[in-house]
Amino acid sequence: DINVQKTFFQFDDENQPRHPQMLDYGHLKASDITLQARNILMDDSITASVQEAAFKEQSGFTLQQLQGDFVYTDHNVYADNLLVKTPNTRIKQTIHLDYPSLASVQKDIGKLQLRAVLPDCRISNKDILYFVPDLKSQPLFNNPATVFTINADVSGRVDHLTANVLK
Repeated sequence: DINVQKTFFQFDDENQPRHPQMLDYGHLKASDITLQARNILMDDSITASVQEAAFKEQSGFTLQQLQGDFVYTDHNVYADNLLVKTPNTRIKQTIHLDYPSLASVQKDIGKLQLRAVLPDCRISNKDILYFVPDLKSQPLFNNPATVFTINADVSGRVDHLTANVLK
């Protein structure tokens, strides 16, 4: 089990330029880090049941709440009982990704098998742009204040998805 309350983390790679206003992996500075997790296993796969995770990052990104049961292997990533919450984003329920290998989906994203049940979710451009700032040049993402509302129940390969619900 892990129980971390209100701690601080900083990492600086002085060989990397600083990138303000985005999550800068060469210069991380997080405060108010909270992590409560159990059933953590790391061998050929990584599994954990996260009861609570939260932090504030110097870029302005704030993770208010993360919960869920997570599995990562060479061939899949699962998040069940998922809740991701920031001031402007809420994602909940289930996401399963299955793939022959990570290299295979880098070459052909169509090989990615997806199962996502995401009822009444909101995803903020502001949060997306912390992680992928180059998307700001795209019309769909150029306004950080835009919030997408998603209600989805989809499954299948990315090149042939079936949507039971998609709004």
